[in-house]
Amino acid sequence: MFFVALSFTHRRRVRGPFSRNSSSSFLFSLCSPHRRKSSRKRAYAADRSASAFSYLFSPLLTDQYIFVILVLSQVGNPPPPVFFSFNGSSLSFKMMLTKVEGPNAAGNKVYVFGVDAYTLEVPQRYNVQYFVGRGAYGFVCSAVDEVTNESVAIKKVTHLFDDAVDAKRVLREVKLLSFLHHPNILSLKDLFKAPDPVETYTELYVVTDLMESDMDATLRSPRVKLAAGHGQFFTLQLLCALQYAHSAHVLHRDLKPGNLLTDAECNLKLGDFGLARGIGADDTMTQYVFTRWYRPPELLLVCKHCSYSADMWAVGCLAAEMFTGKPLFPGKDYINQINLIVELLGVPDLEHDLPPSTSKEAVHYLASLPHSGGKKLEEFVPELRTRFDEASFFDGFDTELEEEIVAEGGTVARAQPRPPQDYYDEFVDFVFGLLRYNPEQRRTAKESIAHAWLKDVRGPQETIGGCEAEQVYKWDEEGEAFTIPQLRHMFIDEIEKFAAAKRQRGGQ
Repeated sequence: MFFVALSFTHRRRVRGPFSRNSSSSFLFSLCSPHRRKSSRKRAYAADRSASAFSYLFSPLLTDQYIFVILVLSQVGNPPPPVFFSFNGSSLSFKMMLTKVEGPNAAGNKVYVFGVDAYTLEVPQRYNVQYFVGRGAYGFVCSAVDEVTNESVAIKKVTHLFDDAVDAKRVLREVKLLSFLHHPNILSLKDLFKAPDPVETYTELYVVTDLMESDMDATLRSPRVKLAAGHGQFFTLQLLCALQYAHSAHVLHRDLKPGNLLTDAECNLKLGDFGLARGIGADDTMTQYVFTRWYRPPELLLVCKHCSYSADMWAVGCLAAEMFTGKPLFPGKDYINQINLIVELLGVPDLEHDLPPSTSKEAVHYLASLPHSGGKKLEEFVPELRTRFDEASFFDGFDTELEEEIVAEGGTVARAQPRPPQDYYDEFVDFVFGLLRYNPEQRRTAKESIAHAWLKDVRGPQETIGGCEAEQVYKWDEEGEAFTIPQLRHMFIDEIEKFAAAKRQRGGQ
């Protein structure tokens, strides 16, 4: 038996105002159905689709309101409440907090979501708020750090040592997030294990910035269309993150919308460095890094080596996707992916465009294709060119907020009026500068930041190359195999190193 309570949450309409930010002179606020005030917006940050329920209340859904169903089950003790929220076309659920205990013998507080299904044991400084979502390695909750008064995300990694390869991937990401410090890269705030003996612990807690959503959720929302400034500024932030990472000798290798974390203020942070690695003497790659749709040709063609330009190919794909909401190359399989790329770019020059390590089978396949010079971008993706002719595409500026910023001594940069065709031509040149068969001919992150298409959003710190890392990451142990006991101690070492570095920086 259960009860259903229906509540109505008014959604403010927003036009996309400017606001200040440390990495540029302004931000665009995203017109998103998930925009909320303060803690309320955090409760609905991570959508998990359950469209089977959508039709039940579809006659009630309007553009002004989001309806929330609170389901209170009377089975179990206590009843596990679950939030169901509609965004207009799908339904998502949020596990609710059902129990708080502690401090326990270890001095920690224990939070339980659902019927003992998701339990966190964390230091007292963290006031856990909401269940955000779950994934392959565990689950994530939002919390407030009551020492710093920051909103944070706490990821609990469960069954950490069930698989040595997975454990090493988690270790790699933890080490990289601890090393990389850039406003457009997810920040590691804290790191601790479950209070079990070193020989038996199986759980790890990773505390990071709390981001409300990701680019995948934004682009898949039927109510959201990114305007020109949104796409420019998101792309600029991604490029700044990559310039910094590449200068630190870190190749991400898994760029896709789901790894671009965002919020309602249009801040973007790059996350998930579990597949990252460096470029060096032993830089042999597998073609199965990168999700297929964003995988560069050299990996599709089974080359054994790739460089930082592999990330740049993905940026070109993502820049186009931001304006259409659809992947540029949505290949159904390996061959179809190659065919889609050839359809746009034409058949590559087998002598000059392909790396020497390209497989013989791939060269033979490309040689068998009929000659093609490729297509124009507007022929390959007609709806992309259409976006540039929409009056709303160049909208999104809040004059009142601009005046407020200027009155407080700030500065505001905004797009200079120019014909849509000129703007589109700059965008096409930007994209095709990244979508090159020959990796050496692709623009670098630094060169892309300086491109004319980004001049409306580029600040002086990006222009003078303020995205460079001061140190390079050392990949000394990357190629080695480790036993589970060794990995256990390596995580302990990393926890201690992070705590020591935090104390040295004067962190709380």
